[in-house]
Amino acid sequence: MWVTKLSLKRIDEATRKRVLETLKFCEIHDRTGVFNYKVRGNFVVIESSSRDQAFRRGHFFHLRFPDVFYNCEKVRNKGGEVG
Repeated sequence: MWVTKLSLKRIDEATRKRVLETLKFCEIHDRTGVFNYKVRGNFVVIESSSRDQAFRRGHFFHLRFPDVFYNCEKVRNKGGEVG
């Protein structure tokens, strides 16, 4: 499993609200049917099934919100849970 970590450190509260609204929209309208994310402080962790999908999701948010930066990582935890 791959994860995309979005950094929300450098954005104001209004932009943060728009990012979270966009995440909810993506969760509802995602073509893959699987869009799981968790908000952890100043970060959002989005689960992806492939490296390409993880980078595309991060790039989407960075293009839409230039102050939101992202990093993609491969995760290997027991049970496949994001950690």
